[in-house]
Amino acid sequence: MNQLRGKDMLIEYFASSLYHSLDREIDYADFEDIFMDTINDFVKSIHNPAIEIQNYEGYFRKIFRNKVAHFRMIQYDEQYSRKEYQTMLLAQTGETGFDEELLEKLYAHIDQLPQQCKNLILMKFYESKSHKEIAQLLQITVESSKVQLARCKKRLLQKILTKNP
Repeated sequence: MNQLRGKDMLIEYFASSLYHSLDREIDYADFEDIFMDTINDFVKSIHNPAIEIQNYEGYFRKIFRNKVAHFRMIQYDEQYSRKEYQTMLLAQTGETGFDEELLEKLYAHIDQLPQQCKNLILMKFYESKSHKEIAQLLQITVESSKVQLARCKKRLLQKILTKNP
């Protein structure tokens, strides 16, 4: 048990040093997602006989840097205002009988989410993209797309249940 505790502390220290190296440019919740995705990719690489790794820490940092760069690109890609959300929704349904106050509250909650969550929600629910299409756009696995969207929906639900913007 002490060995496991020591490894957890080492991982926590490593994650902390990576987070501080970003100068807090990324929200901690987004950092956790990026870090976990990096761990998953790193573990897959270790078990792939076609990939020879000379320096494990350097290789891990390289995967992490690539994921951060990709996240930053996504951050600036799909930025919609509340009015654009509403216009897209109305254009898809052709209806105008929505409760405007409820929609405004929903948009306010969505706006409070990290940009990557906003993008995932837009792609899945407003642009009706499949997880396969989302995975291709974001260069992640289909499973990762599902997991990230589930996390985003959970965050949105928590915001709706705990706050009134």
